[in-house]
Amino acid sequence: MIRFHILGAGGAVPTPTHNPAAYWVTVDDHPILMDPGPGALVRLVQSGQAPQGVDDIDMVILTHLHPDHCADLLHLLFALHSPVPTRTDPLKLFGPPGLRSYLDQLTTIYGSWLEPRARKLEVTEIGPGVTVPLPGGGSLRPFKVNHPQDRLAKFALGYRIQDAAGHLAVFSGDTGPCAELNEAARGADLLVVECSTPDHLA
Repeated sequence: MIRFHILGAGGAVPTPTHNPAAYWVTVDDHPILMDPGPGALVRLVQSGQAPQGVDDIDMVILTHLHPDHCADLLHLLFALHSPVPTRTDPLKLFGPPGLRSYLDQLTTIYGSWLEPRARKLEVTEIGPGVTVPLPGGGSLRPFKVNHPQDRLAKFALGYRIQDAAGHLAVFSGDTGPCAELNEAARGADLLVVECSTPDHLA
């Protein structure tokens, strides 16, 4: 079974009724934090989906490296540097090529403050054509989407998420209409399409 809990639905400007991107996805009861934009960790804990706080996070998936989709990755790493979290197994982090360089630049600024105290950080850069196996028999497959990248990553991703029973959910990531999304969404049981900027402001 695949469940999406929407903590924020996209857009760089928070409003009283709308928050930047953040998604808590469970695939066969395996939790994934996807695109933790600003405020994602607070909203996750407030939602009741992660009663153990950051200790409930074992996988983070990024579609791209714009701040409205990954800002709370910084706060997650800083929280894991605290002596409070007790989990010791690796934290798995997946994202597009450029992710390691992005983390290196953050480390240049913050140094050891971003080193998890009790957990190893496993960073994997992925792109179209790669399949990431998930515990329980599910899988995650990225596909390229149409979203401008000018500094940090070579391209932006959407994701096809499949559970052990073959159910398919597709997450658009941050993109406008594109052939890659159309193809990826074909036959999906669930399509989650992010919305950020109204057409009249784009």
